[in-house]
Amino acid sequence: MLDVAGLLDQRMYGESVYPKIPKEVLAGQSIPGNGWPESKPEDSNRRSIYVHVKRSLRLPILSMYDQADTDSSCPTRYVTTVPTQALNLFNGRFTQETATVFASRMLKEEPQDESARVRRAIRLTTGRTPSKAEIERDLGFIHDLVQNQKLPVERAWAQYCVLLLNMNEFVYLD
Repeated sequence: MLDVAGLLDQRMYGESVYPKIPKEVLAGQSIPGNGWPESKPEDSNRRSIYVHVKRSLRLPILSMYDQADTDSSCPTRYVTTVPTQALNLFNGRFTQETATVFASRMLKEEPQDESARVRRAIRLTTGRTPSKAEIERDLGFIHDLVQNQKLPVERAWAQYCVLLLNMNEFVYLD
């Protein structure tokens, strides 16, 4: 998601990343609020391998997607697909924020041509060129959000980007 939105920081090595954690989760620590600084925004968009691991504090987004147990060895990793993952991918703060940045990127890169914007967004998320019918259908979705749902254009494109970030072609590797 970070890469598609143009946010991924590909620097290698360096300091650990401390992502934002909800206050409710931080309150469950042995010393609430201590031991988890928040990384600067410019440092927070790195690959999850750089996320600091604290055994007594599980990151909600990583634990939702089968993060390995940090208290014992893990010879076998089990992969689950559960409804809470889909709900988080659609409604979660990270997805919504990333989709908004992705939409801004598309509006900036293709300011005049909506069809080219949809084509580029689909190409970035799926790695393929969309059909003309797919572009028309997707533009119909965006126009419906603007005309019938009365969303501002930027918000409609952000909702469209949420849809793209939730497509099976984006979420699952074949």
